[in-house]
Amino acid sequence: MKSSSPSFPRRTVLKGGAALLLTGCGLRGGASTSVGGGDPYINDDAHALAARVRDREVTARELLDLVIARIEGLEGELNAMTTRCFERARDRALRGVGSGPFAGVPFLIKDMIDCAGVRRTDGANAFFTRTPTRSPALMMALENAGLNVVGVTNVPEFATLPTTVNERFGATLNPWDVTRTPAGSSGGSAVSVAAGYVPLAHATDGAGSIRLPASYCGVFGFKPSRHRTVSGEADGKHDLIKHHHAISRSVRDSAGVLAITEDRSSTARYASVGFVRREREGGALRRPLRVGLDLNGLAAIGNDEDVLAAMASTVGLLEGLGHEVIEMPRIPLDPTQTWERVEDVFLSRLPPMIGMIEGATGKDYRDVGVLSPFALSFAATAEGRDAKAMLSESVAYFERCEQVWESWASGVDVVLSPVQPTGPPPVDLFSVESSWEAESESMRAFMNFTAMANITGAPAMSVPLHWTEEGWPIGSQFMALPGRDRELLELAYQLESARPWRGRWAPISVARLRT
Repeated sequence: MKSSSPSFPRRTVLKGGAALLLTGCGLRGGASTSVGGGDPYINDDAHALAARVRDREVTARELLDLVIARIEGLEGELNAMTTRCFERARDRALRGVGSGPFAGVPFLIKDMIDCAGVRRTDGANAFFTRTPTRSPALMMALENAGLNVVGVTNVPEFATLPTTVNERFGATLNPWDVTRTPAGSSGGSAVSVAAGYVPLAHATDGAGSIRLPASYCGVFGFKPSRHRTVSGEADGKHDLIKHHHAISRSVRDSAGVLAITEDRSSTARYASVGFVRREREGGALRRPLRVGLDLNGLAAIGNDEDVLAAMASTVGLLEGLGHEVIEMPRIPLDPTQTWERVEDVFLSRLPPMIGMIEGATGKDYRDVGVLSPFALSFAATAEGRDAKAMLSESVAYFERCEQVWESWASGVDVVLSPVQPTGPPPVDLFSVESSWEAESESMRAFMNFTAMANITGAPAMSVPLHWTEEGWPIGSQFMALPGRDRELLELAYQLESARPWRGRWAPISVARLRT
């Protein structure tokens, strides 16, 4: 396997205090070196914490106070959050959190979903901030299961960048090294889980936004099939490429979220998978799989040595578990045309936003100062275009892509690939001060392997199976045919059992606070 590193713009890597200047959140607490009374639950996943609450080993209020202490001890270094909902969470803990499978477990949500009574910013200028009065079905399912929202995690402005940075709140930093980015757009959620604020956090994925940060933060990131879950959108519809789920430290927590949020209605696209459990030691799989290895992605741009080493390590693990691995040719799709259709989905959302800005201010959207230079340049590419036409053309093209992908992958059970073609890049890889024209090629390369799951609606996951010699986590991506979420989760359980990752903690994490 030859190595040819993809070309990304390389900016100055900020170190130490210079990196912290990027945070600019204004909501962060002071750094601390200990959590009062110790933290006996850092290795518990959300299911284990809920069991402790049920067994009255700890109360929901005590757990909440512990999580707040974790946040206050680490947030000043990582800047993973935009909003704290401590009082709302305290009120809920006192009133009771019900008897659901996650009852009493503190939870963070990404700043791209409505939650009644919680500020939503989308990582954007205060002009766009609102506090919803209603929650969508997915958010209600999460809270009905007993999860207690304690805060909201940082995102790039309207998810327009694949790294977690915006003008308003600054950059979220990777707990494995604050000079590196956790990627995005669910970077705040991935960092909060990797650092141990909470064991489980809501996330969304539009072209890799769950899997990319999960990979770079050494945690588990699962994206379900399109239409598998109830809607996470305020209008009750399903976004074409944005999928809601979670980032976690354990497979069973992610499986549990799928169980409580999946669509079980009479009009559901897929039959229910329920709660996929680890049925026996070693996992739930009952037969070996035929695994296709894809080292090309959409554009065959090449992968660096660390990524190739991660792939070789994962292939060895799979073969040791009895699975067959075969190398796949590049998928027969035109990369340029495919990326243009993906970008059109995002662009189709901008004309209505431009109209809203101009209607509310009476000024040209470029003169109001509510969009970053990058967002302005992106919006300019949508001027004069028909939003509905862009979206309908993308829908038709994605349907053809799904057919091509299913034919290409018809001889295998799952496809293994890198999550991203390089190891963790510097925190300032992409800039809000840059432009769409300057960054688009590099952004395409950054999401070379992940976008196909959003295009086709297939389930996909990043599994933390490899750490470099320098200690960097690099995830492995697995995809299955649309609707085959169960098989992916069963494989994830087996991989988790064979190569456990939950005990691996980043240098900046709750494990440090306990010492």
